Amino acid sequence: MKYSSENKAKITGIAISGAFELEGHSVIFTTAKDKEQIKITESMRGNTWQTLGRNWSMTRYVPITEAIEEQDKLIKYGYLRTN
Repeated sequence: MKYSSENKAKITGIAISGAFELEGHSVIFTTAKDKEQIKITESMRGNTWQTLGRNWSMTRYVPITEAIEEQDKLIKYGYLRTN
């Protein structure tokens, strides 16, 4: 875990359960039943990504280290944690 004191305190290296959102794209992180993996559910609202008339979504299970990297990327690209 890293801590840096820029304008805001920033903690990295921890997989956080919760949702990140940007422009209708939601990425939700939850701990899987085995506690060794993180469940990542992505969905896209709006007319941009529709499959058979439904909004697009997918779910995958990744190791905790991969979830941490994914969250760091989302924050870097401007996603906001919504809960």
